[in-house]
Amino acid sequence: MKRQGRAPGTTGKLRAHIAFLVEIVRAEPNITLKELATALQETHGVSVHLSSIHRALVRSGLSYKKRPDRAGACAQ
Repeated sequence: MKRQGRAPGTTGKLRAHIAFLVEIVRAEPNITLKELATALQETHGVSVHLSSIHRALVRSGLSYKKRPDRAGACAQ
């Protein structure tokens, strides 16, 4: 049976801005999703939910796990 819906990564507000987000994250690894959303809004006028940014970054191969041995991570 053929899968319904659109193919992943072919549509959506963030499709055209993935490179922009990845570039910011690589330049500043400790940036928050809220800061990314603000940068996207100010630069491109695109407003999206934080979870959409997170999913887009994960799909592009980026993830971040807070660990105590990293600068800026929460010590527990």
